[in-house]
Amino acid sequence: MSWSTVLPAFALITALLYMPGLALAAAVGARRFLLVAVAPAVTVAFLAVAAILFPFPGIPWQVLPVAVAALVTAVVLGLLRWALIRRSPAREPRVPSGDGWWVAGAIAIGAIIIAVQFCGALGAPERISQTFDAAFHLNAVRYILDHGDASSMHISDLILPPGRTSFYPAAWHDYIALGATLTGVSVPVAVNLGNLAVAAIAWPAATVLLIRVLVPGSRVALVGVGVLSAALPGFPLRMLSYGVLYPYFLALVFLPIAFALGFMLLGSKRGTAAQVVERIILLATVLTAIGLAQPAVVFAWFACTIPLVITRYLEYMRARPGRTRAVIVSVVIGGGLLVFAAAWVWFGRIGANSPWPDYTNVFGALYETLTYAVDGKPIAVALGALTIIGLIHLSRHREKWWIAGMWAVAALLFMSSASLPSWSLRALTVGLFYRDPPRLASLLAVVALPIAVIGLVSLWSFLLLRVWPPVAAKFQGRSRAVAARVGVAASLAILIVATQGAAMREAVHSISRTHALEASSPLVSIDELALLERLREDVPEGSVIAGNPWTGTSFAYAISGREVLNPNFNSHTDPGADLINKRLRNALSEPEVCDVVRSLNVDYVLDFGTYSRDAGKTDVRFDGVSGYVGLLDLADTGIVTPVDSEGTAVLYKITACG
Repeated sequence: MSWSTVLPAFALITALLYMPGLALAAAVGARRFLLVAVAPAVTVAFLAVAAILFPFPGIPWQVLPVAVAALVTAVVLGLLRWALIRRSPAREPRVPSGDGWWVAGAIAIGAIIIAVQFCGALGAPERISQTFDAAFHLNAVRYILDHGDASSMHISDLILPPGRTSFYPAAWHDYIALGATLTGVSVPVAVNLGNLAVAAIAWPAATVLLIRVLVPGSRVALVGVGVLSAALPGFPLRMLSYGVLYPYFLALVFLPIAFALGFMLLGSKRGTAAQVVERIILLATVLTAIGLAQPAVVFAWFACTIPLVITRYLEYMRARPGRTRAVIVSVVIGGGLLVFAAAWVWFGRIGANSPWPDYTNVFGALYETLTYAVDGKPIAVALGALTIIGLIHLSRHREKWWIAGMWAVAALLFMSSASLPSWSLRALTVGLFYRDPPRLASLLAVVALPIAVIGLVSLWSFLLLRVWPPVAAKFQGRSRAVAARVGVAASLAILIVATQGAAMREAVHSISRTHALEASSPLVSIDELALLERLREDVPEGSVIAGNPWTGTSFAYAISGREVLNPNFNSHTDPGADLINKRLRNALSEPEVCDVVRSLNVDYVLDFGTYSRDAGKTDVRFDGVSGYVGLLDLADTGIVTPVDSEGTAVLYKITACG
């Protein structure tokens, strides 16, 4: 399958990402570029909330009900806004910025570069990530398609036994599942097309919105962020190859939007009351989208916003408010920070037992922070230099220290994950992120982007003031204008080339490596995939397939739609599943094994051997054999009969329990 053949599906899944959000955000009052930038986050927030609500009246997760719900919600919001605005003083007119083409060009630059990186690295739109977590995410999408239920309250039913459930933020899965329904493509293709739309379109637009807030009126900043949004080794490509962390990737894409809206609310020019209400609603919606994708990123937003809150608090106190007001404001802010710190520690307990170790000291972590060279990865020379220049520029402008402060917060979190030798201290500080350095490296990359853009603007200003005048003096009249245009074009080309160096080539290669389909692929090889794609013909509907999930057999559900006993390596679907996994090969001598086999409709077994490895290079070794010894070496036990095979991959039918 080629990328050209899925262009119509890509157009549809991109429309799905934007259309509900455009209608809903417009109903709230968003206009022009703000409307376009926030639309994907608003869409995801709406889908995630609707998915939670739909099961109560029994509404299936299908395109038509979602479209109707979005339209009704937009109409209601529009009427409410009209009624409120009609009775309130006239709003300030929005002054056109005049930079529409520059904004479009910046987004286009980032979109083209990221699309080329992603599509070239993936190779084909149907490739799956050869990482352990990919099976859960793909199978969760299939589960939604099969059951018509996309609720974050129910999606964990995929891996839990009947009667047990837990909350799992399913915003990414909701979007991808609806995209698969809308386009009719397979689950793997829907995953890749949905991720491409988010990475290549929503992400550059989000970064442009943030830069327009932080560096207003600068066309250099707009062009720069377009280039640099596709030049971060840690994001977005790294999160599409490591883990694989699809929900975290989605949440980080929306983080710049939340930053921009927060800064607009806390800025010196807050606008009219109607604009403030509009921004509060949009910010709450964007944080909802982030929280229902990966809640830890909401905490990251709060943490990185603290420097601005403190800055505004100090400015307020310097204005000498009344004593009562000063005390009230101080108590509110101080109490809020204490509550936030307590919540950070409380929810951070989820990472108390995560396996990710520290790997360097504080000086090594600082070096990686400034060079983007995480854990032995190549240095991003140009990006690192621009970041350092940006930090130097900010240090000389006191009113902008809070921007450097938000970078310092993200840097501190990353350095803690990479260098703190104490497991308990790392759990206390970065437990929310499972003490996982690559996660926090991606967060740092997102937060560092505006610093690098500010560095680029500062460097460009220096070149215009110091370098360009003597050069311009050599040209006269029209030739000077031509020379200026050539210089700008050459500068843009140099920036693109300089930022697409070894670090980005490694990031692109990481996607290629984790999605490569080869004879010796770590989870699903060429032979194994061929067998999985024939399961719909080999296995009747209603039959359940056993198999060791560590070896890639769990992908059978996502690819074929046939139910599997072990949809993920940490599945606990039924107490009987553990018995089958450990003792199926003893079925002839232990009658209780066959009783469980029949009760769970386990009629088939996939044997992909024992070899398994995470292509994401997590460097953490897991035991993928001991829990599934009952599925080993079944060929000569007299319990099964071969049904189909491809190379060393075999599908067996359980015949001893008939």
